[in-house]
Amino acid sequence: MQLSSTRVSAGRASASGPSLESLALAAIRRNNGSLWGLPASNAGLFTDSAGTTPATAVGDVLGLVTDRAYGSGGLGPELVSNGHFDLGVVGWTAGRSALLAHSSGRLRVTNGGGITSGGADAPITCEVGKTYRVAMQIANVSTGRVGFFRVADKNLSTAGVNDFRVSVQLRPVGVYTAIFTATQTQHFVFAQVDGGNNGEWVEFDNFSVREVLGNQATQPTTASKPVIAALPNGKRAMKFDGSNDLLNLGPGAVLSNASNHWVCAAFILDTLPGTGQLLSIYSSSNTGNDAVLAPYLYLRDDRLLVATWRDQALVEATVTAGSGNITPGLPYVAYAYKSGTTHGLRLNGVVRGEITRSLGGGTTNTANIGMIVRSATTNPFNGKLIAASGQSTLSDTDRSTIERYLAQQIGAQYLG
Repeated sequence: MQLSSTRVSAGRASASGPSLESLALAAIRRNNGSLWGLPASNAGLFTDSAGTTPATAVGDVLGLVTDRAYGSGGLGPELVSNGHFDLGVVGWTAGRSALLAHSSGRLRVTNGGGITSGGADAPITCEVGKTYRVAMQIANVSTGRVGFFRVADKNLSTAGVNDFRVSVQLRPVGVYTAIFTATQTQHFVFAQVDGGNNGEWVEFDNFSVREVLGNQATQPTTASKPVIAALPNGKRAMKFDGSNDLLNLGPGAVLSNASNHWVCAAFILDTLPGTGQLLSIYSSSNTGNDAVLAPYLYLRDDRLLVATWRDQALVEATVTAGSGNITPGLPYVAYAYKSGTTHGLRLNGVVRGEITRSLGGGTTNTANIGMIVRSATTNPFNGKLIAASGQSTLSDTDRSTIERYLAQQIGAQYLG
């Protein structure tokens, strides 16, 4: 049977109630989930994996896609205790013979003692493995000077070239941001003059370090970055090239056969061959086998949608979308799920198959979007994609809300 995929409205909440988007994002968060997609706001999208250059236009590469379940880059509490310098220079320590002063409500760092690149540092408390956004403002400079800021493992007096998590240099007056992953429980933020002579200065303001909530998707290699693509319904999605595009997910996004879980992907296959996964999460066993601790949701050569789970002993549970082939250029929403020993696959809101099977686990978890990466093969996805996943068994209401929202975003007909 050829599945219909006419673009119709996926449904909206009443004018007096919450929007479908707000209901879906709440459902994803409530079910330990994450969302990687491109809503109308481009906030939280960057061309580089360090998060220093925003991605805004169709065709821009994507080096960092923040977890959209928390809005356009949801942020945790502030970690810099005196980043606006309302308390003068309290909490900031001079380094490299710099002179610190409170000037017009800002921190002025002046080179002193005949040493260039004077600066100040402040400690921040982090959680190892979590992602943080650092932001700051260079408010004023002496003639010919520029500033830079860093996040380091050590303070300004002892840090070396290998201690930097972030190093943004040669910046004139302006506001700057960057993203880093904590490698220890305490890091330091630096405000420095870039080179210069004795007496030259830079004024800093509005230092901020906050956790980026959820799970982030990154790609540091330019050739492997997907891009922002326009959809026929006026919305946007991530576009994977079917060659080497791939986004890497952090450990918090890894699903496990030990827990109930779900994956939902809204997609448009662009061209054949269409073999490739929409969202895959892997665990390689100690013997080198490719164990899949969550569904790799992929399109076969014959365009049949398949969800497969495989444990460390290579025991599999595979569910196909019946006889409905995927047509290039049409939008779909797929949902794969594990609840106890039940493994199932839905397409456009309709159950296409289920199988009951008990699976074991594996070790060394990694996760990615856009390509199956196994010991012997790689199967890249060629098309446009919005993806979500989480650890739980969804209620019918939450599952339907998430499916309908992703169907609306990609322009698919929801038949559930």
